Amino acid sequence: MSENKENKNSKKKRNRPLSKEAIIKMAIKMADRDGLAKLSMRNLAKKLNVEAMSLYNHIKNKDDILDAIVDQIFSEVSWSMDVGWKEAMFQRSISIRGVLHKHRWAIHLLESRPNPGPITLAYHDRVIRCLRLAKFSLKLTGHAFSALDSYTYGFILQEHNLPFENQEQLNQLASMILSNFPKEEYPSLFEFTSDYIFQPDYSHSKEFLYGLELVIEGLDSRFQKEQKEG
Repeated sequence: MSENKENKNSKKKRNRPLSKEAIIKMAIKMADRDGLAKLSMRNLAKKLNVEAMSLYNHIKNKDDILDAIVDQIFSEVSWSMDVGWKEAMFQRSISIRGVLHKHRWAIHLLESRPNPGPITLAYHDRVIRCLRLAKFSLKLTGHAFSALDSYTYGFILQEHNLPFENQEQLNQLASMILSNFPKEEYPSLFEFTSDYIFQPDYSHSKEFLYGLELVIEGLDSRFQKEQKEG
């Protein structure tokens, strides 16, 4: 009885109309679970309960899937242009960080595609437009875009590679490290760890926000200078 039910459910899945949207949605789901390296046309078709050749009625090849995945990732980044440029760029970086924590595999893919899709192009156009509307010169717009993304992506990459996931694990790791080296040989490191890292109000996530504020303040300083110089 259960076998018949399973066969019917499988048949229903196979009979559902296939679309590019469904293919990309499944591809992202698979990448979230197993990483991008495990994503293949064969595995994707298997998960969708179709023959691999059926995919080619909706997509050209795996590169087409990757381009569409990048579009989807950028579509999840949320920020408003109805605020000042500083708040807009602050919101954008925070949103990117949240999206890339959700899709940890995607950071290596975002800026790597030679054939960006319409959502990716619109996203980059919107960032540039936000800065240009604030009266940034083209040159400073380029500097700002580069500095903000380099800091944001760099911090996220560092986070993804850290050997801890929360404050409790960080404290345990720091305690273990401290116990393995003499305080008198590394006094500055010992002081930093015990008097800063171990404090109740310390959070590694706060470092992201603090650094982001520094970058934006630095850009604002250059922007104000540019405005004065005309």
